[in-house]
Amino acid sequence: MTTDKVPEFSDHDWLKNIEILKARGLYSLVETVAERLNILAREVSDLAVSDTGGKIYSWADSQLSTLESKTTGITDGANQNAALKPLRVLVATSGGADSVSLLILCALAASFSNSGIEIVCAHINHRMRSQDSEGDALFCAHLAQNLKVSFKQIVATENQMENFLAGGSEESLRDFRYHALESIAGDVDANLIVFAHTLNDQIETYLFRSFRGSSPGGLRGIPCVRRHNKVLIARPLIDITRDQLLEFLTTLGFPWREDVSNQNSKYTRNYIRNEIAPRIFSRFEDFTKSIERTRRMIAEDESLLQSLCVRILPTIESQNKDLWQLSVLNEHPVSLRRRLFADALRSREIEVSFERVEKLLQMTAPSNGTGGEPVQKQSLSLSENWDVICEGDRLLFLDKTAGARVSDARAGEKMSMQPIMVKTPGITIIASLNKCLFVQVADSSASGLKRYPAAEAMEAFVSLEKVDGPLVFRGRQPGDFIQPFGMKEQVKLKKYLHTHKVVLEDDPFGLEKRVISLLACEDEVLWIPGVGLSEKLRAEGKPSHVLKLLDIGIDQSGFA
Repeated sequence: MTTDKVPEFSDHDWLKNIEILKARGLYSLVETVAERLNILAREVSDLAVSDTGGKIYSWADSQLSTLESKTTGITDGANQNAALKPLRVLVATSGGADSVSLLILCALAASFSNSGIEIVCAHINHRMRSQDSEGDALFCAHLAQNLKVSFKQIVATENQMENFLAGGSEESLRDFRYHALESIAGDVDANLIVFAHTLNDQIETYLFRSFRGSSPGGLRGIPCVRRHNKVLIARPLIDITRDQLLEFLTTLGFPWREDVSNQNSKYTRNYIRNEIAPRIFSRFEDFTKSIERTRRMIAEDESLLQSLCVRILPTIESQNKDLWQLSVLNEHPVSLRRRLFADALRSREIEVSFERVEKLLQMTAPSNGTGGEPVQKQSLSLSENWDVICEGDRLLFLDKTAGARVSDARAGEKMSMQPIMVKTPGITIIASLNKCLFVQVADSSASGLKRYPAAEAMEAFVSLEKVDGPLVFRGRQPGDFIQPFGMKEQVKLKKYLHTHKVVLEDDPFGLEKRVISLLACEDEVLWIPGVGLSEKLRAEGKPSHVLKLLDIGIDQSGFA
């Protein structure tokens, strides 16, 4: 039913329509949405949905059902609901039947609730359908006015519209909507965004991911609740069918807008919705229920496996999340390793694909299949910003934005060494040397023999307690000095290097023959790997940290 006009309803009309909804058994939709908004209002302080991608895939989830027992109906329990924090809800409204239903249901639920819920209608205009797009926006504005809720919209710029019309993907359009809605949420201080995805969308998503190829995690479908940054995203209608919503709107006499582009089956989701799903539903009457049962069981199993991964990960990581211990990783079954790698990619904003995860599994698998060490010095480019290096018992995720890309320069070649801030503790990539500097908190069982390294050592147990200021790793500079190990006085670095027979003759071009890389605090040199350590880092008792300068095993021929 496409129209620009929204019927005007008085309070008396609303009460009359509510009685009609009750008579036809549709008022349960209002009760369901109200109950879920009350649960989400409590979530502001109670619900444990993590900020690191935590998601809930069913309104029957124990996290939600626990809170549900604390909520009451929408027509009573004022005293119990009075304790709820105010909830400002942003309702994503396109003008289609699903989102119009959701906006009406939220407005009704808020008006009859004692939870302090405020509704804001949010419309995103992509400007892809000329006058139809303007008609959608006008319709949504009138609908919000009729329901006595605020209206906000974001309109695509000329450049954005041209990009969309030139062949914008479904993903790019979705990303634009999400960013726009998050922007509105920030402007109006909304702490919840609700979308009108239905059970039909859930089934279509399941089919879409099945055809494309997906991990079991992908077959969980669309989460009903998830946290994104400081905003909670929820889908109160995710277990309601589209037919139920159409009946709801028809009963109220409310129109909606039809997006003719939804009939264009060049988009995969539209093809599934228009061509595939109807044929399946006509042949298998219980298909929706069967798929929903399967999806929920997968979600429950995935929740268990994910909780195991969360528990296991700290034992695999060293004191830095970018360094994994492969001997510990390979103690676990491949199903958990696969999930750990998928989570690692996702947390670094790398697209998760079967091929990437399988490559990581192959790189880190024991070379003899019986617990031996992986093949040495393998490396893989994961994305524009991330590489991964596998060597011995270590797997290093290398953040390429932390320094320049690896060059052909190597230690001992003619080059300059720019200062790099050192992470303490952490891993600092020295890309120009093809090395990484580890600064780790020392184990309580650190051996005293390791505290005083040989001059050529690339590892030292030290105390950083006397260091007053940030550490940098750099080349030598005019004015550098060091307090040699075992001595009380300070000497100029040039004299120290001469004493240790480090040749620093200049070549005809004014560059050093041997590059000296060192750890320093301002002008004071603290450690020259392979040459010597400053007395200032001497560990009198228990060392506080261990320093290591190691190869990261990258060369340009090593990238897969």
